[in-house]
Amino acid sequence: MDKGNLKLINLYFDQNYIWKDCFPNDAVKFKMAAEQLLETDPESRSVSNIGGYQSIDDIHTRDEFKDLVHTIETQANIQIHQELELVDNVKFTVINMWANINWNGNSNSYHCHVNPPSESRIANTPVISGVFYAYVPNDSGRIAFTSNKTNYQRLGLEPPKVNIPEIFLKNVDNPLLNNIYYYQPIDGDILYFMSDVLHGVEPSKATD
Repeated sequence: MDKGNLKLINLYFDQNYIWKDCFPNDAVKFKMAAEQLLETDPESRSVSNIGGYQSIDDIHTRDEFKDLVHTIETQANIQIHQELELVDNVKFTVINMWANINWNGNSNSYHCHVNPPSESRIANTPVISGVFYAYVPNDSGRIAFTSNKTNYQRLGLEPPKVNIPEIFLKNVDNPLLNNIYYYQPIDGDILYFMSDVLHGVEPSKATD
């Protein structure tokens, strides 16, 4: 994979940020690797996914994903490490990775990737999470980020949203009034975000 050019997407709420890059030339090989996972191990895990397919979460140990793991760790340990102002001996390492495939009607409920801290697993508590898009057909569901810190998935609820009647607004698209940020990915996109940020995926309407 190329070196890339990591950029920040500034979310409008609660000082949340997303780091973004794009590697379109590498999307096809990782799409094929994910399809191979589905073929060899078709039984899906059930975590945040509503339908669709989710692989086992150790694919970062497989040779076909080593280039992606290298890119993730390199970017995290340079730009993200610097921007978080971490001490030199702290290094990011990929500890889990899995493949998601959402077909028509499939989605992901709101969730985050933070484990309860403890002395025995402090080194394995996620700090940064991310997603690489190997293939994004037309009408795929967008990824959504919310400023809420409550884990509404565990409560069986969707995050609340303040609704001001449009008749009172000069600009209905004012981002300051929206606590959900939607991003439409393309093939090869890679996003990084803090692991306590709640995120989900809209239902896919794709027919491909």
